[in-house]
Amino acid sequence: MFPMTRIPHYLQLVLFKAYAELRAEATRAYLGFLWWFLEPVLYMGVFYLIFEIGFRSGGEDFVPFLMCGMVAWKWFGSTVSASAGSLGKNAGLIQQVYLPKIVLPLVTVVSNTVKSSVIMLLLLVLLVVPFGKSPTATWLFIPVLLVMEFLLIAGAAVLVASLVPFAQDLRLLLDNALMMLFFMSGIFFDINKMPDTARQVLGFNPMAVVIDAYRSVLLRDTLPETSGLLIVLAAAALSMAAGAAILARFDRVYPKIINR
Repeated sequence: MFPMTRIPHYLQLVLFKAYAELRAEATRAYLGFLWWFLEPVLYMGVFYLIFEIGFRSGGEDFVPFLMCGMVAWKWFGSTVSASAGSLGKNAGLIQQVYLPKIVLPLVTVVSNTVKSSVIMLLLLVLLVVPFGKSPTATWLFIPVLLVMEFLLIAGAAVLVASLVPFAQDLRLLLDNALMMLFFMSGIFFDINKMPDTARQVLGFNPMAVVIDAYRSVLLRDTLPETSGLLIVLAAAALSMAAGAAILARFDRVYPKIINR
C-alpha cells in the first residue's frame, strides 16, 4: 500500500487526470462540452417518446419510474465497464512511471461521475416539469444516495480493474455479468411487488437497493430502509477493500502483464 501521507497528492492526481480526460474527450467531438448535455437529453427523450407518447404503457408514473432506474444504472454500468480497461488503457503510462494502480480506475469513476451528474440533473428537471412531481423534504436525502452510489461504483470499479488484466476473458465475463445484473436490478419492475422469496434475493443486489431508494425518495416521498442502505455500504466497502488489496499485492506485476 502507498503511504498515507501521499493520499492528498494522489487525490490531486486523480482529479487532474480526470479533468484532462474530460477535456480531451470534449475536444475530440465537434460539439465539445455541449455533447455532455445533448447525449443525456437524447437519452431521456427516447424513453419519453417511446413509453409516454408511443406505447403509453406501464401506467401513469411508469416513465418516471423507468427513468429513475435507467439513470441510476447508466452511472453504475458505464463506469464499471469502462474501469475494467483502465489499466490497459494507460499501459504506456504505468510502464514508464510509477503510480499506485488504484489511481487509474478512480480517474474513470470521477470523469464518469461528472458526466452522469448532468443526466441526474436532467432527471430532476423532467420529474418536476413534464411529470409534475413537486420537490419534497425527502429530496434532501438525494445527496446521501448519490454518495452511497458513488462509493458502490468506486468499489466495483477498483475490483474489476484489479482482476481484468490477469485474463482478458474476464472482460467478457464482466459484460455478461453486467447484463444479468441489469435485468435483476428492478429497472423495469418494482422489486417490492415481487413474491417474498424473489424480493428477499433481490434485496441482496446493491443496485436493486439503490434504484429502489431513488424511487422511494423521488416518487414515493418516503425515505429508504436503513437495512438496504447498509447492504450497499457493505458491498462498497468489501469490493473496495478487495480491489485495493489486489492492486497493492500485484502493483509491480501489472506493467509486465498488460497487453502481453
